[in-house]
Amino acid sequence: RRYSETRHRHPVDAPGGVQPSIDEERRLLVQLRERADKVIDTTHLTVKDLRDTLHSLYGTGKSAMLVHVTSFGYKYGLPPAADLVFDVRFMDNPFYVPELSGLDGSDERVRRYVLQHPATKEFLQHVVPFLRFALPRYETEKKARLGIAFGCTGGRHRSVVIADEVTKAVREFWPGEIEVEHRDVDRPEVRT
Repeated sequence: RRYSETRHRHPVDAPGGVQPSIDEERRLLVQLRERADKVIDTTHLTVKDLRDTLHSLYGTGKSAMLVHVTSFGYKYGLPPAADLVFDVRFMDNPFYVPELSGLDGSDERVRRYVLQHPATKEFLQHVVPFLRFALPRYETEKKARLGIAFGCTGGRHRSVVIADEVTKAVREFWPGEIEVEHRDVDRPEVRT
């Protein structure tokens, strides 16, 4: 029923339609089923129900949701896998400070410059509690991965600092895996 209703092709795709495909799949899985210690009937399960069942049987207790934090430059486009996007172009830009322009957000001088401004401090005071509120709720929805992106003009200064600061703060309360990517930090600097 699931394949005829959704009009998806069955992965086996045997000649003659859906039923021969299901029959062939069952034949192929006989040996595996005989060795299985658990068999889950998915006939009436939604994808979310199946995920819940698998997590209850095999979950580790640790958060299963991966949090992926990305810094990026708006001039190179939004990261396609971002679920939450924060624009930090309102923050003072180190690009226009001659001694900081050629550096990136991982340099301590750039970090100090970005973090010293009241708007940056206030932004972090809002975004970190928001993530503390939102992350468990996304996980409740059985989201496997949550992409959080911070963008500035070129993706070299402000967004890098903020992505690192937010990652550090989230690690203090989030039990699951967290990874950070600075997508555009190594792109050549272009003055316009």
